[in-house]
Amino acid sequence: MTKSTETLADYVGRIRRERGLSLADVERQSARGGQKIAGGYVNRIENGLAKRVSPDRLQALARGLGVPVDGLWAVVSGQAPGEANKADEARLLAMFRELPAGRRKDVLRILETLHSEHATSHDSRVA
Repeated sequence: MTKSTETLADYVGRIRRERGLSLADVERQSARGGQKIAGGYVNRIENGLAKRVSPDRLQALARGLGVPVDGLWAVVSGQAPGEANKADEARLLAMFRELPAGRRKDVLRILETLHSEHATSHDSRVA
């Protein structure tokens, strides 16, 4: 497991700058899926003043920044973003490769269905 040298403060600031988001933009986008996070609180996070950010606020922050919540959780836990799911992905791929061709098609159909349902529910929440 790779440890991240990027703090939550650094990560939030970097993502916000890369995406050209103001604090108000993050606050506004976070409110689209439920509880919002105040721009002032985002500023406190970026300045390292908010040390223990609640799970609800982390979810709102992820929505506001437009990043996957698991990536944000990875940063908080000291992992590099993206590392959190690599073990699951490797396990899934290994199991998939062991399946006979007919079963692989079944798995792909199931995944396509789940993915389209997720995309549809996500789009309706964002709209």
